[in-house]
Amino acid sequence: MRAGSPISFWEFTRKGAVITAITIAIAAPYLWLRYFVLARKTGRHGRCTDVR
Repeated sequence: MRAGSPISFWEFTRKGAVITAITIAIAAPYLWLRYFVLARKTGRHGRCTDVR
């Protein structure tokens, strides 16, 4: 596609859905690892144990 060339709504939707699926496929495992797997190993699990 070149700048200024027309694109239909459905063509835009198809291309956007593919990009969205790829982004989610990359982000979901990263977030799972970052906040569930690695957080437990480093002791950062979001619980406040020293409240005064």
